[in-house]
Amino acid sequence: MLAKSAYMPNVMSFNIVMAALCRANLADEACKLKMEMLEMDVIPDGFTYNILINVLCKAGRLPEAMRLTQEMEHNGCLPMIVTFNTILNGLFLEEKFEEAHALFLEMKSGLVDPNDITYTSMILAYCKAGEAIKAYKLVKEMYEQNLFLDSTSCNVVLESLCNVSRVLKACKVFVLMRKQGPAPNGTSFGLVIRGLCKIQRVDKAFLLFNEMTYKRWIPDIRTCNLLISSLCRVEKLEFALKVVEKMPIIGVDLENLTLQTIVKALHAAGRGKESERYLGQLVEKTDNLD
Repeated sequence: MLAKSAYMPNVMSFNIVMAALCRANLADEACKLKMEMLEMDVIPDGFTYNILINVLCKAGRLPEAMRLTQEMEHNGCLPMIVTFNTILNGLFLEEKFEEAHALFLEMKSGLVDPNDITYTSMILAYCKAGEAIKAYKLVKEMYEQNLFLDSTSCNVVLESLCNVSRVLKACKVFVLMRKQGPAPNGTSFGLVIRGLCKIQRVDKAFLLFNEMTYKRWIPDIRTCNLLISSLCRVEKLEFALKVVEKMPIIGVDLENLTLQTIVKALHAAGRGKESERYLGQLVEKTDNLD
């Protein structure tokens, strides 16, 4: 490669070429370039090693990446936070959770302080593995250190907790988002509202729905239907009707399931005349489909 040129490249030149190879996922070529560096008496620096470790982890060649971290230290390049974060991601890619947790504890013991990227990687990996409670504990620890998740990652945690019926813990994460950021978005509200409905905390779900729409976040039809059916189930019919009435105003179309639910609830409550109004809308929708 560069050895055939009359120009004698320095470590920065090699790193630029190596980074380009890694972006193209050419791990073997990048490793060969490192050997070429050594042949030309150009000593790899921390950036060189981190570039190589990253591409090897992405290629599923974790043992080689781990050996490079040892070589890195032997050559006087102390691993940086990016080195540890890359190895953590490599361990998670291979589902080596115990080894990843051990490395995380090693980092915390004084090697290097975990940063927001470290915590985010750990949290998302645990969520993906169905370990929502472990993820939740890390979120709390992270926020105690004034490190913060992004909105997308927060929503992954909310969804993971709700999926394992830990809705109240999801609510605690939601409160953290309110107090310390990032501010809950429409997806955050929808996840918590649906979670609260599943555990029959419909009063709280209804309050969140009102707050959500006040903030101009538009709930999806799934959230609206679940809230309406949950309110009807606990005989909060007036609240359910308020949701139904608000839906067209905020741009959410009433679908057949919405109308069927409210017609059935009104009929059961002996409010036949009101049910006829929604029944008419249901018939009209059905006719329009024909």
